[in-house]
Amino acid sequence: MVAKANITAAKALMRKYRSITERALLKKREELNNTQSFFTLHDVLNQLTGFGVNASCTLCKAVKHSMGNSECESCIWGREDTQGGNFKMGCLCGVSAKTYFAIVGAKTIPKMLKVIRNRANAIQMRLKEIKKG
Repeated sequence: MVAKANITAAKALMRKYRSITERALLKKREELNNTQSFFTLHDVLNQLTGFGVNASCTLCKAVKHSMGNSECESCIWGREDTQGGNFKMGCLCGVSAKTYFAIVGAKTIPKMLKVIRNRANAIQMRLKEIKKG
């Protein structure tokens, strides 16, 4: 079952993705350029939203339990069971994977803006699915 805190976090993240401007991406890229010798646009988005790293992900942080681990089954993306009792984080599978890996692969600021808007739309669609039950 999806945690209420995760739904709240997903709505906030969706708004955050939609509010990011080209100027914000350029500014954060310049800041990283001054402090790191190597980084990608994925790293820029991570700095702005926590994207792509379990410890900083908005959705992961909303479903951490007392031991500090995220409970993927309480996330809007859920989890996918695999053979042998292992599982994959739902954010790396299915519908979410398409936008996740598009963000990771974005090489230009205009492309990044497009794919983060797509990610916001995917979150919105997932929230509608959850609401329908």
